[in-house]
Amino acid sequence: MYDPLALRKRFIQLAKIEGKRVLDVGTGRGYNAILLANEYKCKVTSIDNRERKLVDARAEAQRMGVTPELVTFSQGDILVGLNFPDHFFDVVVALNMLHHVQVEGRERCVMEMARLAKERVVIGELNQEGASFFDTVAHPGENHLKLLVPRDWMRETFVCIGKCTVIEDERINVYSWDVF
Repeated sequence: MYDPLALRKRFIQLAKIEGKRVLDVGTGRGYNAILLANEYKCKVTSIDNRERKLVDARAEAQRMGVTPELVTFSQGDILVGLNFPDHFFDVVVALNMLHHVQVEGRERCVMEMARLAKERVVIGELNQEGASFFDTVAHPGENHLKLLVPRDWMRETFVCIGKCTVIEDERINVYSWDVF
């Protein structure tokens, strides 16, 4: 059975980011940001390039009792670059976001995340099993298998960021770089 909360908690546990200042890239409805603030004592800035998603995220945060002091939702596009100084956040995270970026923009996206991170960049992406599951159960009709971000590409392309640790979980691969 698909349990999105369990998936998010697993991602956050693997990311080891409790109590950090975090940038959540591609926040969508804000579920990761809310979880990071409420259960992991993080101060979170969440960005998405779609204003309608941010409206939903703000409403969900308010419903869950998360104050703007803990989570800030802002419109921003990681591909264009964000107006924060280098190494502004302890950790930059993105869960199931990168496969929504066109292939030619993915490297630029991850490099911007690395610029903003002081300690670590953590990206969770669907693996083969996760994509198959999403296409048949969680999001029928979508084609996540076609959009998969190859594991070897993730490891090899970003050697310049730092040593990449890959944790292969049931439905996602978590890539973590300790920034040089």
